[in-house]
Order: sequence, then structure tokens, then C-alpha cells
Amino acid sequence: MNEQQVSVQGKRGVIGTRQLIAVQTFDIARLTSHAVAVIPGAFIAVTGRGPKDSNESGKTSFLAAVAPLLGDPEWRLAGGGSVHAPRLLFEPVTARAVPELNGPAHLGYVVGVFAEPDDSQATAHTVWLQVSAKPQHIEVRHKEGVHLLLDGDDRSRHNQAPDFFRKLGGKPLGATDFAEALYGRAPRLLA
Repeated sequence: MNEQQVSVQGKRGVIGTRQLIAVQTFDIARLTSHAVAVIPGAFIAVTGRGPKDSNESGKTSFLAAVAPLLGDPEWRLAGGGSVHAPRLLFEPVTARAVPELNGPAHLGYVVGVFAEPDDSQATAHTVWLQVSAKPQHIEVRHKEGVHLLLDGDDRSRHNQAPDFFRKLGGKPLGATDFAEALYGRAPRLLA
């Protein structure tokens, strides 16, 4: 890294000028755990089921999950807004699922892979945002490289997510400091 790149990364946090290239969710609304490639200028198909008055595509849930991952200032995470994060978790009644077969999620995860478009493999950095029904509502771990959970079927990936999050290591960042540490003071997304 040259001197200018180090200066930019310092102002923009660990992620620096990398762009979001993939998102994966676990126990967030009715979204599956399939990794979704984020390609600028491309159509992204999102599936899921919503309330009766929606088209049940899951796009609102997907956008709602990505917003806190990017430290969206509208979430006011540093000002206590993290208390709203548990609303992202899977809830069987809202999802019109059978509560006896599908209990509510107590933990969920939103994963983002960031990279420079011209060399994504060498510049990848993964951020895992954990949403908890209990306080600390948000904890974030991050690590260089691509750290998506791809093995197994959808249910097994959901079950493996808490261990995968812990194994990333490092001290977790809380809701009040992760956005500035990862992205700097410049907002990545505005609601």
C-alpha cells in the first residue's frame, strides 16, 4: 500500500474504498442463507414471503438487513437505535409460519464481503454483523478474505452460523463503534 492509500484507508476505516460484492443472511426475516452477489448495474433477485399487502419478494427485508451492515446513519446505532435491530430476526407469526415448527430466531447474521472490483480475491474483507434479541443487540466481527458459510443445506448453514461467527476471532465491535472503525466517518448508505 502506498502512502496515499494508507491515508484514504485511515479516513475511510478498515474497508476503505472496497465495495460490497456479496451479502449472506442467517435467520433474518424469511431470507435464505444463500449468498447474493451484488453487482453494480445488475438486477438482484431476492425471494422470501412478506405480509398480505406485499408482493412477498423479500426485497424490503434484504434492504433492511444491508442498511445496518453498512452502518446506515438512519439506524442511529450509536444513539441507541440498535434496540430496533431485533426486528430483523425471523419471527414465525409475521412470516406466516407455524410457530410450533419454526420458533423465533434469537440470533441472526448479516454478512457482507467487500472488495476492490479490479482484484476482488486479493482485496476481499468480510464483515459479520450479529443481531441478538438480547442486549448487546449488535456485535460485529470482520476478517480479511472471503468468509461466507457455503457448506451444507440452508438449515445446516443457519445452525452453523453462531459457531462460524465466533471462530472469526478478534474482539467484537459494538453498535456504537463498528461503523466508524470499518467505514470511517463517511456514510456508506443513506436510507
